[in-house]
Amino acid sequence: MINISYSELRAALDAGKDGWVYVHSPFCGACKKAEQMLSIIEESKETFSFWQVNIQLAPEWARSAQIESVPALLYYKKGRLQAKMYRLFSVMEILSNMKEVENDVNGL
Repeated sequence: MINISYSELRAALDAGKDGWVYVHSPFCGACKKAEQMLSIIEESKETFSFWQVNIQLAPEWARSAQIESVPALLYYKKGRLQAKMYRLFSVMEILSNMKEVENDVNGL
């Protein structure tokens, strides 16, 4: 997972990048569990890559993206928010939902 600042995230999105953004708080126990599961997904043969953003360091972005809680996983396509996931309970569920989102957004 690539830990980036708000300004780096904003630059990537303004440049029209695609990707998953994992939003967390360092004081959140559920976030630590979700991060472990996302690391497993990232280490698998899947082609997903993640940016990691600490919500406490990006409050203005969190408001603009209307993030309701952490942990959260957001999907951006061409710099535009396409999907949000808050239910991050198991590796298989997260992976299935990520594939579904990318297939729906990419029209496959």
